[in-house]
Amino acid sequence: MSATSPVSLSRFGVSHAYTRMTGSSVVPVPGRAFIRANRPATITAHHNSLQRSDYDLPNDRFARYLDATQQNMIDVIEAAARSLSVDDVCVVRPIGSLSYARDENGLDWDLVRDLDIWVFLTGSSIAGRPWLWLHRELQNRVFSAMQERGLWVHQSEVTGNVYLRDESRSSRLIELKIADTNWLRTGLRLAHRRRSHLLHRPRPAHFDSPRLEWAGYTPHENYFSSPEGERVFRSQITGIREAEMRYGTMHTYAENLAEGFRALSPTHLAGALNQRRLFFRYTRKALKKELMLTTMLGDEERRLGTVELLQQMLTGKPMVDSSGSRHRFLSERVAALHHLQKAYHQLGRSEPESRSATAVPTQRVATVGVRDSSRTSMV
Repeated sequence: MSATSPVSLSRFGVSHAYTRMTGSSVVPVPGRAFIRANRPATITAHHNSLQRSDYDLPNDRFARYLDATQQNMIDVIEAAARSLSVDDVCVVRPIGSLSYARDENGLDWDLVRDLDIWVFLTGSSIAGRPWLWLHRELQNRVFSAMQERGLWVHQSEVTGNVYLRDESRSSRLIELKIADTNWLRTGLRLAHRRRSHLLHRPRPAHFDSPRLEWAGYTPHENYFSSPEGERVFRSQITGIREAEMRYGTMHTYAENLAEGFRALSPTHLAGALNQRRLFFRYTRKALKKELMLTTMLGDEERRLGTVELLQQMLTGKPMVDSSGSRHRFLSERVAALHHLQKAYHQLGRSEPESRSATAVPTQRVATVGVRDSSRTSMV
């Protein structure tokens, strides 16, 4: 039977429903014994997949005036965070599509819907300040910094959220999260507290109880430190044992794979088969998870293929004019998730340097997060 037949899609829906009802894991996630059983080698370096200049904000899209000086998103966030710190130490970590939505030409802003950014400050800057106050103050300073630099932004009077507008007046939420720099290391040991099952409990508020497994270091993300923060960042990640890094990465992979399956639940599949609007909503969610998981695996060929599909969806190119074509496209997404499920055992078996090297030309490699006049990448 063809993997893209209507019958195969129905069978997937039945097995998916059974998995949810029984609360089974999508993949077997490791327990704490995994760390004790693995070799104690430590992580010694980090390579970013994007350089700081890839986060330049195009004036024709985001500036109030076309002749304004071009601004860099990382620089603006860093300036706001450093004004909040007492020691000028900060590490900026863009996550989600800000790391994965890139093609051969760099970051594709059309695929970036929200700007999810972690800001790491030292304990000296955080001590005695409530999380709620820190989060709101960072929002205010990011808004002021962007407004002063001529970017088209607005801020919600109710939530304090900052939104970056583009030339079409569409708004992108800048979702800021704060964590102690120590959490780059300790967050990995707390990853197991998050459920990696298909059944999913409500998430805590980001500013009050940050998502711990995102606060921990993972090698596939990008990190940009202030000059004063480079030493702190290096000291944090060089203290991480390889087994701990892989442990946290495997939990993160398992949870996001489960989210990919949730996007194609039986109810969602039924809606996607019958309504064009729902088809694009649920397949886009599944593709975004594919994008992240292929990045974590270091599978550059599949990642670029997923980027191309997302770019096509922006123009409505995927053929969805019939039930049969929708069946085929959704079945391909199911097959992709099954491939990612089988590839789970490969996760984290190679060193971070060799994994990222598939996505980054060697001439683009430089040092951790300090701005470089040669405009090379960050390591």
